[in-house]
Parts: sequence; structure tokens; C-alpha cells
Amino acid sequence: MENVYIFDLDNTLYSVPYFTNSLPSNFYDLLPKDVELRNLLLQLKKTYIFTNGNARHLELCLNKMGLRGCFINATYQELFKKKLKPLLYPYIISFYQFNLQHKNVFFFEDSLSNLRTAKHMEWNTIYINKQLPRDKPLFVDYMFNDIKTAIKFIGNVN
Repeated sequence: MENVYIFDLDNTLYSVPYFTNSLPSNFYDLLPKDVELRNLLLQLKKTYIFTNGNARHLELCLNKMGLRGCFINATYQELFKKKLKPLLYPYIISFYQFNLQHKNVFFFEDSLSNLRTAKHMEWNTIYINKQLPRDKPLFVDYMFNDIKTAIKFIGNVN
């Protein structure tokens, strides 16, 4: 069974200070290029993005971080008809968009509610958060403080 790796974007592939209402005008300037992350993603081969962000936000983030070309495909807000994660609908859209039938899926995400839905899809769930809970929720397979450590570990496990 072929492994595929699906990544949330915001607060998973990058982490910036939390903004309550809207992004500041200089938000994209806060995103650094990340050559190490790019190299790790390229080593995984079959990588996808699954974000609640819109297509423009996705493109701006990938360009600014130097991650353009690291992903085969992406699903984003405009494809979900205003039904966002953690609702099941975006997961089904992503399942078909990424042709995930008969694939071993590893999903990297910063939201526990989004991981709970992913577990219903029988995906391997990887929780990324600087402040991890003491006890791992039953629907979480792996927990890491940062995305690079997670990719290195998951890449070596498989």
C-alpha cells in the first residue's frame, strides 16, 4: 500500500503569532523561506495540502516559504462550498481529489477536532502543536511539537 502525506497549512507547516480577527497587512512578510522543510517534503514524494484557507492564501504562503512545487495537489476553501474542516464534506472532497483509495494516508494537522474527523476516514493522524496535551487522545496516532521533527520521524517509520 502506497503512503501519502497530507498537510494542513496554517499552524502546521508554519507557525506565526495567533491573530484574532484578520491577518495583518505584513503577514506574508512574517513567513520565512524554509529550505530544510522544503527538502524534507521533497523526500516524502507523495505530498498534498488540505487547508481551510483560500487558494490565494495557499499560493502566497507556499511562494513566500519556498515550498512551491513540493505538493502534487491541494484542496482549499473554494472547493468546499463553505463547509470547512472539521465537517466530513471537505475530507470526502480531498479523498477523491487526491485519489486516496487503497493508500496509507498520514495527515499532519494542528487541530484536534480536524484530526478526529480524519480518524473517521481511517487516516493516520499526526498532531502538531508546540504545547502538547499530557495524555494523547485516542484518535491521535502521533504527537510532535514541530513539523520538521514529525516529518523526520514519520518518514523513517515508513
